[in-house]
Amino acid sequence: MNSHPPALALLLDQVPDSCEQQVLDTLQLTHETVSRSVAECCRLSLDGSAPVKVIPGRPEMLRWLALPSVDWPPLSDFEPVDGPPQIENEGIEDPLGRYWFTVDAAQTDECAANQASIELYWRNIGLVANVLDVTVSDLTIVVLAHEVAHEYTQLGADLDGRRWLPHRFHHASTTGTEALAQYYCEQALRALTPDYPMALDAFWRLLTIQSPAYTTYMKWPAMREGAEGVRRALLLMRKVEPGTPYAIMQILTDNRLPIRR
Repeated sequence: MNSHPPALALLLDQVPDSCEQQVLDTLQLTHETVSRSVAECCRLSLDGSAPVKVIPGRPEMLRWLALPSVDWPPLSDFEPVDGPPQIENEGIEDPLGRYWFTVDAAQTDECAANQASIELYWRNIGLVANVLDVTVSDLTIVVLAHEVAHEYTQLGADLDGRRWLPHRFHHASTTGTEALAQYYCEQALRALTPDYPMALDAFWRLLTIQSPAYTTYMKWPAMREGAEGVRRALLLMRKVEPGTPYAIMQILTDNRLPIRR
């Protein structure tokens, strides 16, 4: 995409280069604390955290957000929130950060960890922080918590040492994996409120401009059952083979699907 809406260009002009350092400083200060909070919420463990890179990001990623006054509407939802749950080539650009992981279909050892990394897009974070009237630091914590939640749901080991195989995670419902990341992000931010009291407020403000795929998790049965219900759903989802029709969504929305082990 070679051009951007005029209003978006004006918003980008308001993002100072110093925003990069703000994101870097926040990352250095909070990464360990955020990771520990997510781990405590989902009760999974990691031998080591994925490396985090801070880069500008691409403006066109912001199409996934409903930015006020920008004549560049968000793309239609990449997947209906009630199905189909697993389709190839789901398209989504994470506008503020992203969890990257290697996919090896030949990997069958559920106890082995694949390589992964996290990216935070400092210019996009700065722009959206201005739009939402929150600090760059608070929004950085939100984005970091969301991406770390992706890291733990895929790479975090359960009590038996098992993880979500990368090819299964890759082909799982994007709506399902985003629902888990959002749930654990929210819970982690709640736990961090004494130290970072405005980060949860930034989370709620961000929800107002995000795709419905990031908000519908709150009304699904698995999420309403609380931490135990979500953990049960997560562990069941890890065992679903790619291509199993509606499996992921049934686990989250019905929480009744028998899983072939």
